[in-house]
Amino acid sequence: MGAATSGACCGKRAGAITFCRNDTLAAYLEELSKEEKVFHSAYIYREEYSLSAGPPSRSREQSTRHQYVLMYQRSELEVTCVSKDGSSSPESIGRRPSMQRVRSFLRLDWGREGLTWILVDKRLPDALLVRSKVFSPPLKPSALAFEFGEIQLHCFDPDTWNSSHFCFHMLENVGDGQELDYK
Repeated sequence: MGAATSGACCGKRAGAITFCRNDTLAAYLEELSKEEKVFHSAYIYREEYSLSAGPPSRSREQSTRHQYVLMYQRSELEVTCVSKDGSSSPESIGRRPSMQRVRSFLRLDWGREGLTWILVDKRLPDALLVRSKVFSPPLKPSALAFEFGEIQLHCFDPDTWNSSHFCFHMLENVGDGQELDYK
């Protein structure tokens, strides 16, 4: 989704254009809005990876690249049943309801392949953290969806609209709150 190409259907595809758009993400944000869910904070991480240049050989040159990742955190209370002995197995007898705070994260990646997203239950390691923002008031998914509408015609460009540009733009332009720098 979000990719348009020109040229022949077979062989090299010249002129590939990748737009900053993802329809399934838009539908997910709309669903969260209907359920009146909110995001409490956002995090920008810098992941590094190595690429080998040239043909396989002993003296293969290593190139280090990086990709910025944006994660939005939601936190909500969830009811769980806990037995008198503290276990939460469904077979336990004498269960009593208990409230537990559950965090979930919306991970966004912007690159040559387009805008991708996934829900995860953990943040990336703190050593990769570049900047964060605690939203005050909490960020409504509709505000996030609105900003995606504003940038949906941006095309991936390694120099002018890459993962870094995308992540910092979203953090700085969506929602009020306190930003913290780490690196």
